[in-house]
Amino acid sequence: MPINAPLAMLESIGVLLILLPVCSLAPGFYFVRKLRWNPLERFCASIGLSLFLIYGATFLIYVLKVSGQWHWAIAAACVLGGLLSIHDLLRLLSCHQVRRALLGFVFLLLWAVLLLSLVRHYSGGNWNIDWFEQFKRTRFFLERLPTHTLILPGDPLPARPPLMNLLGAYFLFLTQSGERFELFQVVFLFLNLLVFFPCCLIARALTKRAPKRMVLLVAVFALSPLFVQNLTYSWTKLLTVFYVMLGIWLYLAGWRKRDSIRIVAGFVSLAAGVLVHYSAGPFMVFLALHYMVLVLRKFKDRWRELLAVCPVQHSSVEYVVRLVDSDLWPKNDLQFEYCHHANHGVCRQQFGKDQTQHYRHLATAPFSGCFL
Repeated sequence: MPINAPLAMLESIGVLLILLPVCSLAPGFYFVRKLRWNPLERFCASIGLSLFLIYGATFLIYVLKVSGQWHWAIAAACVLGGLLSIHDLLRLLSCHQVRRALLGFVFLLLWAVLLLSLVRHYSGGNWNIDWFEQFKRTRFFLERLPTHTLILPGDPLPARPPLMNLLGAYFLFLTQSGERFELFQVVFLFLNLLVFFPCCLIARALTKRAPKRMVLLVAVFALSPLFVQNLTYSWTKLLTVFYVMLGIWLYLAGWRKRDSIRIVAGFVSLAAGVLVHYSAGPFMVFLALHYMVLVLRKFKDRWRELLAVCPVQHSSVEYVVRLVDSDLWPKNDLQFEYCHHANHGVCRQQFGKDQTQHYRHLATAPFSGCFL
């Protein structure tokens, strides 16, 4: 490794830590800033909408096969949205609820980075394949690999939804640092930690003592092995939970206050969760049934409500069905040969020279070198 490599890596991480909060908040806040919601609701909705908008733009760039330089236009649009709503944004950030949530988030982010710096090698034992899989899926969009490329043996692209991997490819492109697993890990760490904010929303409904509530919530998150494992492991589960919890909160708040905008936003959030991981699907189905049976008949403008909700549900279901029926899936399972590695539990085949090199690099590259 060159002498200046750790310094260059720290610079790239610094750029990421600026781009991630700006792009994750500014564009969505421009659209929700005028809603008469409480500050923390608008803050969480801004994050969810921002990531969804970036996903849509990056997906169009990939599908239309236009130059990757258009990612800079997305970043410019995010900055522009922040500048156009700067006064409302500063007012939001000055709110005590939002500031306490941000302080808790920053503490957990530093805590998680500290834990990551203890990882010397990403072997992962029986779980090492997931580290490689999500990194490879992100590289699929970053490098625009052929659509028939297998992520893993017997594991084509539609086996997982693409939202988080497209976001990862977007941020990695902006750093202009190439295929660095360390940067990928930081991006996924930040995105997964966003689940803390809807948890702050739910905690408000459980206790009225704000200072003690936030301290207790941060302590539970920081000391929970289950949460830390899901946070530092680079998969898409916690960002899915972010959208699910935000969707459930908005749906219940809309039901209680008879607010159609909250209800529609809740279903949009659940639909975005399906685009992160398919496990959000049952939550969306359950709330859809609840909405049709118990909620819809109580609204005066029920048909307008239905027309607003149904396209969201239909688009998510159609997306999943199209992926399942996609030509990207292998037609013959017999073409894959599996063997179980006795030591690591890795499902292997002849990856090819390029894939094998990337896999070995992932398993042996020390992440802590960019911090220590």
